[in-house]
Amino acid sequence: MITIRPCQPTDADYRQAVDIFNAVWVGQEETAQEWKEGDEKRPETLKWGRFFADLDGQPAGYASYEQQLRLNHPGKLRVSVIVRPAFRRRGVGIALWQHLCRQIEQFDPLRLFIGTRENFPEGMRFAEKRGFFESFRHWESRLELVSFRLADWAGHARRVAEQGIEIRSVVELASDTDRDRKLYELGWAIEQDIPSPEPAVKRSFEEFQKVWQRSNLVHDAWFVALDRGEYVGLTEFWLNRGGRSCSVRYWGNGCDSLAPQAGDRDGAQTARHRVRAAEGNPGTAHLERLGQQGDLGAEQAPGLCPQAGAYRLCKGGASGEAGG
Repeated sequence: MITIRPCQPTDADYRQAVDIFNAVWVGQEETAQEWKEGDEKRPETLKWGRFFADLDGQPAGYASYEQQLRLNHPGKLRVSVIVRPAFRRRGVGIALWQHLCRQIEQFDPLRLFIGTRENFPEGMRFAEKRGFFESFRHWESRLELVSFRLADWAGHARRVAEQGIEIRSVVELASDTDRDRKLYELGWAIEQDIPSPEPAVKRSFEEFQKVWQRSNLVHDAWFVALDRGEYVGLTEFWLNRGGRSCSVRYWGNGCDSLAPQAGDRDGAQTARHRVRAAEGNPGTAHLERLGQQGDLGAEQAPGLCPQAGAYRLCKGGASGEAGG
């Protein structure tokens, strides 16, 4: 028998939800602490919910919905349906989807966003059967630092320095009283240049400030490229179960070439250095030159939502997860 229950803000439920996620999204593992912090720091004005499906008393999957801060539109919800491989084809995904639809019907959503990977055929079929169509793709590139030859890129540091550009950590920039505001404005400028199926919405400076409270952000490895004092580039390292993740956000002038070298200052050679670059982002070609291997992901969005009359015609892009 399938039973649906809400996810409670307890350590046990966070561990259970993350265990289900990690069982499906292998290679993109997350931690219960990351999820807990994310929920606690989510603005109260944003809609969200998460609930489990148990099959004969065993945790089989979960579903969720959320109004993303990046889009910050009350009618645009990211949804997820994740089912453990051992419990698929037993009605769990359908039960979660139906419950999800009943939960979000009260919001009369304009668009639902969901996502899956090209190598998740069950997730692809599950989304397509419910009216979702592909609208966006992105690749995640990964660089194994244990095999990366840092010495081959030493010349880039000289080339960047000759242009008057220096690399400093945010810790080293602590004496700059405007540091946080500059980081905020630079992040927004870069955000607008990243390919996306939906236009981003600028978050408040107060929301940006919450980043300093995240336990998995390595402050000593958050680097800024300065061009004669102007903040022009960023590279961030985040800790997760899979190793270190790095988001390189500045391309050109050689600043992007310094990301692995900057990471070396934090002793990250033995960890996984993961960089995400969307299709069309000039960073993709650069990561290939660094020796990265790419994984293909397909972002999908719905056409006509199910439950006639409950939702309007859905338009636009997508993000989220479908794991069967």
